[in-house]
Amino acid sequence: MSGKDRTHDRRDPRTELSPASSPDLARQLLLVLTVTALAYALLAGLRTVMDYDLGWQLATGRWVAQHRQVFSTDVFSYTARGRPWIYPVGSGLIFYGVYLVGKYALLSWLGAAACVAAVAVLLWKRPAIAAALAILAIPMIAVRTPPRADMFTVVLFAAFLSLLWRQHETGCARLWLLPVLMLLWVNLHLGFVAGLALVAAYAVLEALEMPWADRREAAGARLRRAWPWLAATFAVTLVNPWKWGIYGALLRQEATTAAHSQRITEWEPTRLNWTTISMNLSLRSPDGAVYVLLVVAAVAVCIALWRRKPGAVLLLCGSSWLAVRHIRFQALFAEVVVVVGSAMLLSALGGAWEKLRHARPVWLTAVALAYLMVGLACLRSADLVSNRAYLGSTSLSNFGAGASWWFPEEASAFIERENIPDLQQLQRRRISRLAAGSQVSGLHRRARPALRPGAVRAQPGAGGDSARLAGMAA
Repeated sequence: MSGKDRTHDRRDPRTELSPASSPDLARQLLLVLTVTALAYALLAGLRTVMDYDLGWQLATGRWVAQHRQVFSTDVFSYTARGRPWIYPVGSGLIFYGVYLVGKYALLSWLGAAACVAAVAVLLWKRPAIAAALAILAIPMIAVRTPPRADMFTVVLFAAFLSLLWRQHETGCARLWLLPVLMLLWVNLHLGFVAGLALVAAYAVLEALEMPWADRREAAGARLRRAWPWLAATFAVTLVNPWKWGIYGALLRQEATTAAHSQRITEWEPTRLNWTTISMNLSLRSPDGAVYVLLVVAAVAVCIALWRRKPGAVLLLCGSSWLAVRHIRFQALFAEVVVVVGSAMLLSALGGAWEKLRHARPVWLTAVALAYLMVGLACLRSADLVSNRAYLGSTSLSNFGAGASWWFPEEASAFIERENIPDLQQLQRRRISRLAAGSQVSGLHRRARPALRPGAVRAQPGAGGDSARLAGMAA
């Protein structure tokens, strides 16, 4: 090769050394972060079964399957037997069917699948920054996806949020899925009201675009395309065994929220004091995720205000308020931050990235941050697999599939199999005293009606100590 040819063959060193000179960098980072997030979600969601609600939900599924009808009065509770009872039975039927096929081990895998599904739906056609935020959000999502009816709300809320936000961004989402998913949701969990809240929030979001002339026409077109499906989503909520009565159950449940906040941990407010925050802000503490995401939400709100996106401000502020008010809603808040927060951050960084992505310090920083998130996910995954995360908390679960060590299934089966009356009576007194009868009352106790929380939660009015006992026993 001549010297002249070698001169013309020279390349810009900056372009040759920088993978950011190719559009493949963003795709590579997205792939790495997405795979990491899904693997982390699987490990975070795979835990031994330990939930107070599962027992009565299994018993509900068994009763409906055996009697081939849906009951409207309480048939299990000792203190509120015969009182009106409204609670979707679809989740109980699914849990009972899964239990028959694979016992508690398969129920554990169902919880892991729900956690992975929620994260996968959130990341569908989202950028790498959403995958990074999802890694931070996974501990909050995994807490709400053990096998109990609430797990369906976490997954379906993610689906509604992703569909509606995509409709807002592109105007071409598959909105026909909304009524289909709502038909399932209303028969799985009372949390379907969160889906209706998202539908209403979407309509407000588009309406808030109208004051700007350059956005008015596009917002109107999106609303015109969406409104038949939004209306159908509200209408299908009546396709349930109780029709309008299910809304009465929601009102009665709301009336007990104050009592729940005093007695049930998940209904307590998030603690926002320096002592709690400083204790949880460490690489190995997943409990600090809510504080990090609250900061991310605050930054995203500032960006949304700067870019005149009042709808995004509404979603971020509303979900943040709910997460602070009740621990139970932290998972839904995390999902909003992953989808809406990432969109706001990307809108602020996107232009700068296109201009500066060829600069070596910029793409090196992007790669370093991506692999820092991968390292964080690997560290916390190792803590999960080794049970360090469970042993260092108050959780009664551990990593793996099957029943928690706390479930007295084998002891209960032995006592009933050997027909030991004195021990049976002692066992029942102990279970009532410790409020530990959810799994036993759900599948193994037949000598007397079982206590369960639904009698108070869905139909307050049992009154006094009996009502409190029914609300605490599982």
